[in-house]
Amino acid sequence: MANDIAATKDGRRMKSAGGKVREGREPCVRCLRTTYAIGKVTPYGPACNACSPYFSKGGVCAHCGKESRWLSKVLRLGIDQPICPACQRLDHGNCALCRRNRLLYDDGAGRLLCKRCLTKGTVACRTCGKPSPAGRGGECDDCYWNRLLSKRIDIAAVVFDRKENAEIFRAFGEWLREDAGAHPAAIKINRYFEFFLEMWSSGENIPDATTLLKHFSAGLLRKNFQPLRFLEEKGLVKITATDRMEVTERKRIKEIMAQSAETGSAHIFMIRYHDRLTERMREGVTGLSSVRLALSPALALLKTAIMNGRELPCQEDLLEYLGTAPGQRAAVSGFVCLLRDEFGAELALPSVKSLRCKIARRRPENRLDLERELMELMRSVDKSEKDRRKLVELSLRYFHRIPARMARKMAVEDQLVEIDGGDMAVLSGKKHYWLPKQLYYVTSF
Repeated sequence: MANDIAATKDGRRMKSAGGKVREGREPCVRCLRTTYAIGKVTPYGPACNACSPYFSKGGVCAHCGKESRWLSKVLRLGIDQPICPACQRLDHGNCALCRRNRLLYDDGAGRLLCKRCLTKGTVACRTCGKPSPAGRGGECDDCYWNRLLSKRIDIAAVVFDRKENAEIFRAFGEWLREDAGAHPAAIKINRYFEFFLEMWSSGENIPDATTLLKHFSAGLLRKNFQPLRFLEEKGLVKITATDRMEVTERKRIKEIMAQSAETGSAHIFMIRYHDRLTERMREGVTGLSSVRLALSPALALLKTAIMNGRELPCQEDLLEYLGTAPGQRAAVSGFVCLLRDEFGAELALPSVKSLRCKIARRRPENRLDLERELMELMRSVDKSEKDRRKLVELSLRYFHRIPARMARKMAVEDQLVEIDGGDMAVLSGKKHYWLPKQLYYVTSF
């Protein structure tokens, strides 16, 4: 009896009542509940059973060695020392028959079964009469998922105000049961319910294709593919691929113009370019996808100019942008013409040949193969003039990432000179391409 008496922090005596739940207690110091069973009396006040481990010192699990406050002995495991909650369930797992997570026993044939499946085996399903594992509680897997799906359909259908809408949703649930099976349908029906609820939130009838695409967008409709397929099969709505593409492209164009609005006064260039492209689209000269593909590089060029401290792009900004995206030369040409003709920008598109060289420079080459070929050529004793030229070509490709065709031409036509420090360089125009001095002895002509 003396163990059941403890003192609170203000000196009052309190009886733990053997762990019984009582009302009107001093609130738990951690969760502030007033109806609980005392688990521990701390220096700060009483703590309930759920909160008491947080005020214990804890210890080390005797099985895995991890620190934990929730240690306890489990004699059935043959471990006489306290272990953590994870180790307390070492003998638990999924039953081989009913797939429920329970305490498992070996049936002698190498299978781990729960106690029900081990002792009773299979029983007749109370719904369909087919044999079912006893661990499932007298209901087979198919009947369980069918019952769960029907229950979820009934619960969701009550939410709809109109009887016609509820009937459409019930028909969709049954269609989904036949199409995907009861198990997947029961899992997904609540997510699809949100689609129907949102679809009828703006009106009582099923909206047409244009309204659906504007409200949900093509991306959200792809996530709700099954409800949309059901509506199309029943003839309630018809959405073509052209409708999807048009709505998607218009959304992307709207996003591009929204980003352009953040550029400040330079936004006027994009507005004028958008108006010109829209006019060409009305005339049938261009399409909606082409409008979006023209606006994207135009915005990128404007951002490059703004980063360099200019609102109206100049030739330097154009070359810088095309240096990072040489493949956008044709796409940005219309915007360049607009800036030059209407806003007086001094812009000229670089030649296609120079951009092809930049694209070739950016194309990665197998450096391991180049290195292997270069080392083999340097180790050879007798080198012809062709081998020496090849060595210069490989060095230009390896050290300077120059395309093979240009490096081959430089190795034949350009002069090889010696520079400070004994190193070498290929003189091409006004540029010197450095080569290591180890090549001097094998490339002296």
